[in-house]
Amino acid sequence: MFDPFMLLGLKKQYDLDMEFLEKAYFAAQKETHPDRFLNSSSEEKAEASKRSADINRAYFILKDPLRRAEFLLKETNRELFSHDPLFLEELMHWKEQVAAQEDIRDDLFRTQKNLFNTLETSFKQKEYGEAEKVLYQLTYVHKFLKEID
Repeated sequence: MFDPFMLLGLKKQYDLDMEFLEKAYFAAQKETHPDRFLNSSSEEKAEASKRSADINRAYFILKDPLRRAEFLLKETNRELFSHDPLFLEELMHWKEQVAAQEDIRDDLFRTQKNLFNTLETSFKQKEYGEAEKVLYQLTYVHKFLKEID
């Protein structure tokens, strides 16, 4: 099974130091760089290319806090949160405010920051049900912010 943490030699946790992640990524990529396999067999070149693609995929997942959270929650064999009626009401309220040409970006960024803090705390305390709910909300806030920009 694909494990981005293992592939990059990192401890499996939500809270990651992005500088350390980047160093691990570049170190792993250095090992699979095509220049290292110039005189290798086609099978070895293909394996290095596959490993390089896996390393890129791992980095892509781990550098994004939403994808990283989703991966960690899937590892707990839980179904990801699929709805939250109270939050959907709040989302509808935001849409109404935007339709009325109100600038709600600051409120949304504040909400996003608070949700990220709650997500980090939820993972630290192994409260995966709460982490699922917050990830769901963050996904919508993130999409909404992209829509109004």
